[in-house]
Amino acid sequence: MKGLIPGQVHKTESGLVRLGIATPEDLMNAYDDLQRIVAADRGRVVIQRQVKADYELIAGFLRDDQFGPCIMFGLGGIFSEIEQDVAFALAPLHREDAIGLVRRIRGRKLFGGFRGMKPLQEDLMADILVRLGDLGASSERIEQIDINPLVVSRGIPTAVDATTVVAEDKG
Repeated sequence: MKGLIPGQVHKTESGLVRLGIATPEDLMNAYDDLQRIVAADRGRVVIQRQVKADYELIAGFLRDDQFGPCIMFGLGGIFSEIEQDVAFALAPLHREDAIGLVRRIRGRKLFGGFRGMKPLQEDLMADILVRLGDLGASSERIEQIDINPLVVSRGIPTAVDATTVVAEDKG
């Protein structure tokens, strides 16, 4: 369960995430607690399936002043701030470019079935990156999209949180 407040990006650090909800009582307590936090900022509470992660990735779209639309990919979760193992490519991407982007980060050894984990399904990850680039490039108003974390469980990448920055309509 998550509390969503406009402009608030780091939900965990702001106490807006509740994990391991197992009973109806846990559900009501978590909801009431989050609702108290978000109500003042006209926020809302969402419920989603909890995914057990083998590891976390990050993917993003941004409009760079010099290069234009770009895709970013790398290690995610807390590692996105600690390790900063990311690579960039121009958007939109072709599938081969997306696979190449996945293979460019230093931590790519993790994707091959490290310590008995299932290998990352590169085709699915490439599809996510291609579609992310297509979405971002489809509108000049989209300034940034940040998918973090993008959890990998049994080799399958799943977005569990995202933030989108959209420019105000000037018309």
